[in-house]
Amino acid sequence: MGIPFNATHLPNCFTGARMGRAAGLGACVTSWTVRHSHPLVNLPGAFAAARGFGTTDRCDLPTLARAFTEQRFGVPFPEFADALRLAEVRVPWCESREMKPPDQAATAVKTWLAGADAAPAGQAGLTGDLERAAEGLARAEAVFLDLRARARTNAADLDYWLEGVRHTAFCAAFSLALLRDRLNNEAPALRERLASQRDDTRRLFAATFPAVSVDEELAVRYAFHEAVLDAASVFSAATAKPRESVRSANASRSCSMSSGTGISLACTRSRTTEKSQPSE
Repeated sequence: MGIPFNATHLPNCFTGARMGRAAGLGACVTSWTVRHSHPLVNLPGAFAAARGFGTTDRCDLPTLARAFTEQRFGVPFPEFADALRLAEVRVPWCESREMKPPDQAATAVKTWLAGADAAPAGQAGLTGDLERAAEGLARAEAVFLDLRARARTNAADLDYWLEGVRHTAFCAAFSLALLRDRLNNEAPALRERLASQRDDTRRLFAATFPAVSVDEELAVRYAFHEAVLDAASVFSAATAKPRESVRSANASRSCSMSSGTGISLACTRSRTTEKSQPSE
């Protein structure tokens, strides 16, 4: 939600602009890989489109990252490309399409836990994937902090990348607490973390968004997680597993981990595939 899927978005912008130039038509680039993230963290996409349109360079993400950081921050920083890759990882409960209204949050989480049980690697496999994602997010945050300290211009822009990667890291910690059956124990620390990050989001977005849009972003980012944390005791050892009726509804469903950077569960019911919706 906080960081675009740049591994897809940047090549889309670059090649789309180049194809538009070749056809003599210009270019209008759209992409479902952009999520609920601040416009400043989408600047690499605009930069990629300009490079695709105005140069003969090939589309190489490390080269784009180095050129973008030199132009925007006054210092070439090729490590930025790896940080973007690590920061865009998909973790459960971090996309707007997953967020249910607060009154449906507990049921949605119970159903998700049942799906994790049914996955080939089970909850243990998903837990391992999330632990590795959390380590990668921490490395990405360290790179953004390093670049912020070195930047000669527009250093404050990096606060938006930090906001995005920290939100994804919070979602990973939230999901790990559920899978480890520790949500009730970890709820106080997670609530404190959520409150701090919500304050950061409000402060950063209020500088460029109208008040109503800030409130909408806060709701998309945090209302679901807050509702689950408020009902944390529901997910104690005795009640973490869904009711039998929920299990029965999922009995004909098989689940597997998606490939690439994705950690979300991909499920099929009988012969019909549940198609993914565009990420936001």
